[in-house]
Amino acid sequence: MNDAIVIGGGPAGSLTALLLARRNWRVTILEQHAFPRDKVCGECLSSRGIDVLRRAGLLEPVLAAHPIELRSVNLHAACAKSVSLALPRPMMGISRQLLDGFLLSQAAQAGAIVKHRFRCEAVEPDPRTQVRVRDLATNRVETLDADRVIVADGKRSLIGDPPPQTGDFGVKAHFRGVEGPRDAIDMFGCAGCYGGIAPVEDGGWNLSFSVRAGRLRAVGSKLDQLLEELLDENPTLRARLASASRCGPWLTSPVHRFGPRRPPAANVICVGNGSAAMEPICGEGIGNALQSAETTLIACADGATAIHRSAHSGAIQAIHRRACRAAAMLASSPSAARLALSIVDQLGLGNSVLRLVGKN
Repeated sequence: MNDAIVIGGGPAGSLTALLLARRNWRVTILEQHAFPRDKVCGECLSSRGIDVLRRAGLLEPVLAAHPIELRSVNLHAACAKSVSLALPRPMMGISRQLLDGFLLSQAAQAGAIVKHRFRCEAVEPDPRTQVRVRDLATNRVETLDADRVIVADGKRSLIGDPPPQTGDFGVKAHFRGVEGPRDAIDMFGCAGCYGGIAPVEDGGWNLSFSVRAGRLRAVGSKLDQLLEELLDENPTLRARLASASRCGPWLTSPVHRFGPRRPPAANVICVGNGSAAMEPICGEGIGNALQSAETTLIACADGATAIHRSAHSGAIQAIHRRACRAAAMLASSPSAARLALSIVDQLGLGNSVLRLVGKN
């Protein structure tokens, strides 16, 4: 019998499994995809996440892969108005393929059993926790027992209600040859959407946007056409990509936004985006996911009386969620973005804005 079954091998699930395995827990990770795999993400690790890696003794190996140190964020409205803000502490540009693969391998080295291409289809938390699993290679279904289940699938599809639909989709691809700073995040406002470009390791760049579902339906699979529309709406974005070439496939995924949720049973814990999801514009998703793994370890160590606490209770505050949502709405309105950037620039409010959306 497992002490814990972790559903999902992303940053939150892998780090949770790693920390528990270091405590000599018998841990199994169920990951439905084969690794390496990519994910829709801005691929910026916040200082909060960097701190977690340092405390876990994982920062030095990550730095050996040469991620990019990010020291500022440049905000570009559709009207070509731009403001540059120094980050309170550096962030890190790192691809999900590299980071997720590293964390999952470290969990395995710590003693966790990793089952690739295994999909969890149901969790029965009472009276004895059972997880129904399908082997996607053979289609065989089996039932696993565990003292606790860590839901880190990023969707909240197995436990409780599904996340509320936002009508927005994340769109992402990797590029080379972007004409932009290699130590900064560029954020762009367009008509009804926003996005960013960030440098990652090996000379690459990650481009990701949040767009309305209707706009995505209008172009279908022709996402290069969508990019051309965005270039027409933001001249700075066009300048950045003037000589760039896409070097990877387009990926899409629904955008979820919801605050911390109470797990349905004392022996089930939701972590990462399985527990709460912020507006992508804040760049805190990976960092919050990693911090939720630390909180989960504390909850497991404290026993059943602490299990009911949300793994994101200390990481995602209501004020940050609202501030990030407001920032996204401003960025998506060309006229409002121009006015907001002018006010931030003239009054020197950059540090206040960054801290309001969760930067520390």
